[in-house]
This record gives sequence, structure tokens and C-alpha cells, in this order.
Amino acid sequence: SPAHKSRSKNCRPIAARNCHSATKEPIASASSDAMDFISKSHFIFDFKLRSFAPHRQALAEILKLSLPTTLQNAVQSLSFVFLTALASSLGTSVVAATGSIGKFIGLGIMPSIAIGNSVSAMCAQNFGAGQEQRAIHCMKVGIAMNFLMNAAICLVLELFPRQFASIYNAADPEFLDLAVKYLRVFCLDLLFVPFLGNICGLCTGAGHTMFASGLNMLSSVVVRIPVCYVFGIVLGYGITGIGLGAPMASACSSVVAVIYYLSRRWRGGLDKLAVDKSAE
Repeated sequence: SPAHKSRSKNCRPIAARNCHSATKEPIASASSDAMDFISKSHFIFDFKLRSFAPHRQALAEILKLSLPTTLQNAVQSLSFVFLTALASSLGTSVVAATGSIGKFIGLGIMPSIAIGNSVSAMCAQNFGAGQEQRAIHCMKVGIAMNFLMNAAICLVLELFPRQFASIYNAADPEFLDLAVKYLRVFCLDLLFVPFLGNICGLCTGAGHTMFASGLNMLSSVVVRIPVCYVFGIVLGYGITGIGLGAPMASACSSVVAVIYYLSRRWRGGLDKLAVDKSAE
């Protein structure tokens, strides 16, 4: 009836307010009990205003470890912008082919990124525990496992390049020809990434983030962009020359990473850590 509906509408706000009040009371009670316990116990944080100020030394250490990675990502993004502009100078079909094949390579390189990050974390834990040889063994296992996975992915892409390219556009013969040329060269990058990623993971775990980030930035700017420009534009190899830039950059960076690892200069951070521990 209309009267019943009117009473129901009038009761709803009251019920909602009661429910809201009933929910707030236990939250307020629990918060009060928690703060009372913290104030009476020897809690590590005293919740005073001066305690919320950042710790300068800790902040400096955090920035020291994070800024190189931030700069690396920025430089790599700028390099990809330049490469896109370079590809656009060769025509819209080249841009479409490079963008499409880049998706496949990005998907195929995900295991390398995951393994490299895992190796970095495990090496850092082992270095902190004083287990240097175990950290090195972790890096070697990461390289072997990563290389086998990437070799299998690269083999599949080399055997069936047209089938993968046709996923995006099977009706355009020009696009397929360009995509196949680009994929056959670009997928070779997967064979060098395991060495670069895992050695940089070891160095990062040892505290040498500047080396890993600097090496990736130099490979993007000093090697990849000039190789793409020289082989793709100057020498006239077109999309094949642009695709050659990635494996050439990774190959050069891998050689530098292996030399740096064999020089054992990455142990400098570990020696400093050992000195700090002995001083404590």
C-alpha cells in the first residue's frame, strides 16, 4: 500500500545510519586499544611529529639505488621514440611491422626480465648472508635456464615468422614481407639477453646499480641508435638494418658485462659491506 511504502522509505535512512554507527564503533574501539598498547609498550616508532621526518642517510641510500634505474628507463624510452621516428621515415608499413613484431619480442623477453629480477634478489640475499659463491652459482643457473628458454623461443620465431606476423595482418603482402625480415633479425636479441640480464642482476645484488643502469643506457644510445641509423638508412638495409640494432646492442653490452664480471670489480661493494660489519 502507499502508506507501507512511505514507512519503508522513512525507515531506510535510519537503518543505514544505525548500521554505519554500528560499524564505526568497533573500528574506533580497536584503534583506541591499539594506540593504547603502542603508547605503553616499547614500540619501535613513537608517532611523534619529529619522527616523521625522513632519515637523510637512508634517503640517500635509497636514491643511490633507485635513481640509476629511473634514468635507465627514461633513456630507453627516449631511444624507442627516436627509433619509431627512424622507422616512420621509411614508410607507414615499416612502422606497422616494427610495432607489431615488437609486441612478440616484448612477450618473449618477459621470462628474461623475471629471471633477471629473481637473480638480483637472490644474489642480494646471499651477499647479505656472506654466501658469495652461492650468489655466483645462482647467476650461472639463471644464465643457463634463461638461455635455454630464449633459444627455444628464438627457434620457433625463426621457423614460423610469417605465421606469427599474419596474426596482425594476413591480407597485406607488403606488411608480411617487412615483418618477416624484421622478426628474423630482431629475435636474435633473445640469445644475448640472458648474459646481460643475469650478470647485471649479480652486480645489482652486490650494490652496483650504477654499472647495470649505465651499461643499459650506453647500449641504447651509443650502440643501438647508431647501428639502426647506419644500417637502416645510410647503407640502405631498411627494416633489416633497424632490426639489427637490438641484437648488436645486446651483444656489445654482454661482452662488456662478462669482462666486468671477470675483473671482479663488482666485489667493491661487498668489501665495503664486510668492513662495515667488522666495525660494528
